[in-house]
Amino acid sequence: MKIAICCGGLALAVLSASAQEVVDQREYRQGQPAVLSPDPSLPVPAESLPWRDLSTLLAKRRLCRVVLLWESRLSDDINTSYDHVVSEQSQSHANALAAGQLYRTHRGASKILGVGADADSSSTRHEYSQAANAPVPVDESVDTQIVRTTFMRELHSGGVQFVDRGLTTRLAGANAQNVDPNRQAFEIAGLTRYADLLLEVNSQPDTGGQFGVAFHVVVRDLHAGKIMVDFITNANVPIEQPRGYVAGNGGFERAQPRQPNTTEMVHQLAVETGQHLVGALRDG
Repeated sequence: MKIAICCGGLALAVLSASAQEVVDQREYRQGQPAVLSPDPSLPVPAESLPWRDLSTLLAKRRLCRVVLLWESRLSDDINTSYDHVVSEQSQSHANALAAGQLYRTHRGASKILGVGADADSSSTRHEYSQAANAPVPVDESVDTQIVRTTFMRELHSGGVQFVDRGLTTRLAGANAQNVDPNRQAFEIAGLTRYADLLLEVNSQPDTGGQFGVAFHVVVRDLHAGKIMVDFITNANVPIEQPRGYVAGNGGFERAQPRQPNTTEMVHQLAVETGQHLVGALRDG
């Protein structure tokens, strides 16, 4: 009985081996090993999110209110210079006014200057001021808005309270009586009154990065007047090396690494900014 069992087990083993050989011959091409052992993968270094430490340090130092200048910098101008413009318009109306023609000044005010022979000519004088160094507003693209808001949302996890630059300037100059106000004075007054830190993020092309761009990040203490953080980064996203192999046209091929997306890049930029800021707060 025992011998029969042993023989039966041996027969099953032989049949199983034969079946596996058939499967191997069917699934794998001649000359390729039946099993490809992947090389040890290179794991991504464990990411250390700075949000908890950043929130604690900002609250402790009372530096939570931050104004963000995205693709913009604080002007070095101290005063707002104005150009005084005088415009004088003179016209002869010997013929046109016979029909009561309507004339318009360059500022859009319209009036009838006269009718008939009693009105020969008219002169209109306008005097006004315009800022010579006023910033030119730039319309952000949808992609830029998404990147900026994603960056802000990441830093908000670290206790950052973002303050609007334009609103602080308007609040500081709400009671201005001067016809030609000093915009720079109102801007810095609004910044120091309603914010603690000024964060500037500007980019420029750089082929050395994953996304072909480099970011220059600067954080300034508005009350102490010092630079806390100043660094340049490509915001390269750590990518885990793929494990194993995939079937290709020529057989099994090593899996290619996944390409990072824009959201991951912005996350990396925010994390690096938080890490630098945590280091500055601890050292300072």
